[in-house]
Amino acid sequence: MQNVVYFCIMKDLLGAKLRQNWIDIARGVAILSVVVGHINIFSFTQLGLAFQIPLFAIIAGILFKPVYPFHKFVRKNVLRLLSPYLTAACVSLLLWLFISLINPAFLILPYTTNYLLSSFLLGLNPVFDAALWFMPAFLLANILWWLAISFSRGNHHESLNQWMQILAFAILWISIENGYYIFFSTWRVPYSVDLAFILAAFLGIGEKFKKLFVTKWFTSPKMLIIFIPIFLWGTNLNGVVNFYGRNYGFVPLFLLNSLVGSFAVICFSHFLARNLTGLFKPIQQFFIYIGKESLFIFIYHWPALLILNTLLFNTGVLSQIHATQNLVTIVITFDDQLKTVVIQVVFFLLYTTWAIAGSLMMKRIIRKLSVLV
Repeated sequence: MQNVVYFCIMKDLLGAKLRQNWIDIARGVAILSVVVGHINIFSFTQLGLAFQIPLFAIIAGILFKPVYPFHKFVRKNVLRLLSPYLTAACVSLLLWLFISLINPAFLILPYTTNYLLSSFLLGLNPVFDAALWFMPAFLLANILWWLAISFSRGNHHESLNQWMQILAFAILWISIENGYYIFFSTWRVPYSVDLAFILAAFLGIGEKFKKLFVTKWFTSPKMLIIFIPIFLWGTNLNGVVNFYGRNYGFVPLFLLNSLVGSFAVICFSHFLARNLTGLFKPIQQFFIYIGKESLFIFIYHWPALLILNTLLFNTGVLSQIHATQNLVTIVITFDDQLKTVVIQVVFFLLYTTWAIAGSLMMKRIIRKLSVLV
């Protein structure tokens, strides 16, 4: 009897670990696609732009727990999202101002201090840390979905109401994008409120599909044979998109690519989580690790890349490889095509490794400083 109880407990623990592993792996794939998308040395890395932000929202929906009452939910998410936002913004802004003082030639555009502060205070994508826009928008998305769940809770048609609210969020997003930006094409809605609506829709999809995402048929590697061709066809047809830049291409295709790309990553994550030995083991552990640290990599990889580009610029490395810098990335041009590809691969690996390692290093330094203070 004791052996049976022990077996059941171990089975439950292993199942819980596998569930957590696949979620961390999916986060790891999402954050890696964000990093290589910003590095942008190879054009294929832009494929991740089609699904990376929606995938983060879908994963958050899978894990979503509506804490009650409302003020406790808001407080929890403000501490979880705005605290790192404020810390990262201050660190990145100070770093940017330091670079601009010691080496003004490095910075391509002469951004004023007022512009930098206003972009931070209004929750836009400040040039000193362009990924920060996501944090306030994601906070608003969580609040919107909490309200959607709360208003439909206990209703006889609760599930249907929530699907209608997801549709309403998507319609509101489309309406704002096609209305506001017709008249104010050069402006951005403060705190990316418009993007919060579509993030709330993706968050809701994650919450409604969380049981589907662990079914045997959905998590089968065979599903990748369906998802990947559809995603490649859709992204090739729709072109490169930019979520924050509001460049979606054809909106129905953008939504299709976002969902199919996210589903493909979830399916791949399950496959990788189940393969604990051999060649897949180090790959699995890598994605699990960066998935667990995805928040810090997300907010600190941009300033980490700024530091690397500054170092390479000042030491003359960029001029030696015939490269021109563009804030956090470089453009390499040689007459010899093979030489260009080899150097691109080397610097792609360097920038990716530096972005991840540098982000985690900045996290540790900031935490140690906060303890001392």
